[in-house]
Amino acid sequence: MVKLFGQFFAKVYSRNFVNYSVNDVVAFWEVMNEPESVCAADFSQVIDFHDRFFNLIRANAPGAKVTTSSLSLDSAYRFWKDKVDVISVHHYPDIESLQLDKSVGNYGFGNKPVIWTEFGDRNLTIPDVLTNIYASGAKGILFWQDSYYQFSATDYQSWVNAHLTK
Repeated sequence: MVKLFGQFFAKVYSRNFVNYSVNDVVAFWEVMNEPESVCAADFSQVIDFHDRFFNLIRANAPGAKVTTSSLSLDSAYRFWKDKVDVISVHHYPDIESLQLDKSVGNYGFGNKPVIWTEFGDRNLTIPDVLTNIYASGAKGILFWQDSYYQFSATDYQSWVNAHLTK
C-alpha cells in the first residue's frame, strides 16, 4: 500500500502542487485517524506503517508537515511526539478523563503545535470548549459538523474578539 500510495502521491503532487509552496496548499498531512484503535495488526506494524508514510510524504514534499490523529494527549506523547510535526489529538470525556484546563505544555511536546481535531462533550457549549482549548495551550480545534454544535460566524467572531484581541 505504501508503494502504491508513493506512486500516486508523486504523480498527484507533481501535477497539482508543483507551482506552490507545500504550506500554501496543505497545512499538514494526516496519515491515519486514531491509529491506536487498529486491532487487525500488531501495533509495531502500525508504527512502521506510519514511519514509512511519513518518510514518503517528506521525500515527495520537502517541508511538508505530517501528523496522525491520536486518541488522547497521553497516546500522542507515548507514540507520536518524536515522529510528527503537529500533535493532533481527540478528546471524548467518556473515553478519557483528561481535564481540558491541564496545559498541553505539561506533556513535553516542545514547540510543536497541538490541535484538537475531534472533540465531543455535549455538556459544554462551543464557547466553553473554545475557552478550555485556548486555556490549555492548544493552537486550534476542528469541530465535526454536528447539529448539536451550532455556532455562527458571528458567535465565533465574538469569542475571538473577547479572548484573542487585546
